[in-house]
Amino acid sequence: MSDIETRRNLILLDGFAHAILLEHLLDMVPSERQLESYGDLQWIAELEDEDQEEFLDEYKKVLLLAWQGGDISDVEEFVEDWQASIDDVLPDVSVISFIDEFEFV
Repeated sequence: MSDIETRRNLILLDGFAHAILLEHLLDMVPSERQLESYGDLQWIAELEDEDQEEFLDEYKKVLLLAWQGGDISDVEEFVEDWQASIDDVLPDVSVISFIDEFEFV
């Protein structure tokens, strides 16, 4: 496996870990959720639960398609689109993406 393939797989596994974390948080009573528990997805905590669930459902689909050989840039684009929509509605929310940590070669 090449370095690029390894990096791609790490990005996707990190994405799946974020999805599992968000799913766990959404199973909790909202008052029990702590902002820092969201990790790199803290920006999503500003949304209503319905919107978080919509993000999660779509996010898992995009991740799965990329895992099955699709373009990983689709994951990056998906997250960026959601982040941009958050920025439009909540401009004071700091948005950090786990994807920003990796260089796409």
